[in-house]
Amino acid sequence: MMENGITHTIQATNTAKTYEEYTTETIPWNLILIAICVIIAIIFSRKKEKTITPIVENIIEATVACPNCKRLIKVQGKPGAVVPVKCPSCGKKGIAKI
Repeated sequence: MMENGITHTIQATNTAKTYEEYTTETIPWNLILIAICVIIAIIFSRKKEKTITPIVENIIEATVACPNCKRLIKVQGKPGAVVPVKCPSCGKKGIAKI
């Protein structure tokens, strides 16, 4: 190449890539490794749901009426049990047989 009588020679530069070119072309393995570790930690940190087993079996619910004010009261217990009941409206005490 020649300009104003001065000869310029262009030489081939080294083909080594710059740091910016190298880092943009490679796969970010460190980020992928961190993501995999986070996913594994989430999977192992979840606790399996436990099934709820009843502590007491054969409990039934019955509805009784207050003899004083006729309010309906729900009582729970085993069949044949005698449960003391107090009416929340009038305060009358009684016994309910389930």
